[in-house]
Amino acid sequence: MLIARNIKKSFGKKRVLDDIDITLENGKITTIIGENGAGKSTIIGIISGFFFQDTGTVQKSTVSVMPDADSLFEDMTGKQFLKYILEIKKVDYKKAVTMAETFGIKKALNKKMCEYSFGMKKRSALFKLI
Repeated sequence: MLIARNIKKSFGKKRVLDDIDITLENGKITTIIGENGAGKSTIIGIISGFFFQDTGTVQKSTVSVMPDADSLFEDMTGKQFLKYILEIKKVDYKKAVTMAETFGIKKALNKKMCEYSFGMKKRSALFKLI
C-alpha cells in the first residue's frame, strides 16, 4: 500500500505539486495522466525516492515504477548503461548480470541501446528500479 498526503514540491520558485493526496493498493496497476508540466514525473520521482517532497508524507512498502524506454542513453551499450545505473544505486554488478539473464537481455549487453527493440529497451529500463 502507498499513501501520500499533502505532498508539495517546488523547484526554485516554481510550485510543481500543491497538496497532492494519493492512495494506491498493493497489486494494482495505476497510471497517472495529465497535461505536460502537471507534475506527473515529479510525483513518481517522489514515490520512487528520486526526489524529496518539500512537505507532506509518503508511506509505502515496495513500489515499482516502469520508466519510459525513451529515456535510455541510446549511444551507450547495455553494459555501459547498466554500470552507470549500478554506480548511482551502489549495487553489485553480479546481481545486475543475474537480472539481465532473467530479463533475457544478457546477450545484448554489448550492443548499443539504439539497436535494441522496444521491448528490450523496456526491459533495460527496469535496471533503473534496482
